Amino acid sequence: MTRLVSAEEKAWFQALLSGREKLQLFVPLNGSCQFIRCNVLEELGGWDEASLTEDVELALRLVEKKYQIKYAHDVAAGRKRLTV
Repeated sequence: MTRLVSAEEKAWFQALLSGREKLQLFVPLNGSCQFIRCNVLEELGGWDEASLTEDVELALRLVEKKYQIKYAHDVAAGRKRLTV
């Protein structure tokens, strides 16, 4: 059941965010796999630690500065398991 829910959520976000990007609508940062150039993050002053939605808040500041946010459905983050 967990795998099914995870796959459904992934498909939903993939369709929603890639669709928003194609329509040139706001694409928020979300999840734990975000890539932002260090110099851009420094320019914006980093994340607002007081914000409950620091990823979306940062996305808004990126858009205000005319940066583009792209949704990459083929990027994954994870931890490689080591066998001993």
